[in-house]
Amino acid sequence: MFKSGCRLTLALCLSAIFVAAQSQPPATNSAAVAPKAELATISGRVVRATDGAPLKKAVVVAYGGRTGQVAAGRPKFVSTDADGNFVLKDLEAGRYMLADILDAPFHLAGTVKPLEIVISTNGGRVEGTVSDDKANPFTGARVVLVPDEAHRKREELYKAVNTDQYGRFSFRGVAPGAYTIYAWESLDGESYMDPDFLKTYADAGKPVRVSESSQITADLKVIPDQKPEGN
Repeated sequence: MFKSGCRLTLALCLSAIFVAAQSQPPATNSAAVAPKAELATISGRVVRATDGAPLKKAVVVAYGGRTGQVAAGRPKFVSTDADGNFVLKDLEAGRYMLADILDAPFHLAGTVKPLEIVISTNGGRVEGTVSDDKANPFTGARVVLVPDEAHRKREELYKAVNTDQYGRFSFRGVAPGAYTIYAWESLDGESYMDPDFLKTYADAGKPVRVSESSQITADLKVIPDQKPEGN
């Protein structure tokens, strides 16, 4: 999302703009006119922490909006201008996540104090090998890095890759945090994002904790495909 190799400070000035219902002449059927929804604006500036220089064309993404939960609807996104400024408009009041930025949602309603967020692109690295039950390297295994339960609504934290001909895999730019890493013989789409699917393999993954710029090695046993009963 942001230029690689930079440490960024994202200063957000959050404010909610409440839009009242416009005065309209009475409807011929005397039906009440519903007021417009409360709208909000998120504005701010993206700069490099090293020298304070503005970053243009950085993409800021916000998703959410429903009170009490983070909405899974279509995200709003905008690119910064030449001075690093951005404005996200027409957001309904509610809870929001900034993709790749926040670990927890913030609630947008009323006037919110300025929020400053420091972002580091010095993510961790997780690599290793996958082998079968005879300790042979397993080619083409689907290796998935799954965030802990508190962060599983953040789809951008999931990472998936296939092993090479030597059974090796590597994830780079991993956000700091706790994860479980799995290696399946084969996998249908993004089924690893299904909580019920993961429960089936609760003891088959390997927990890892990633910190900034860390390098972690994890050697895994492949999870074999489940054979139909009777075969």
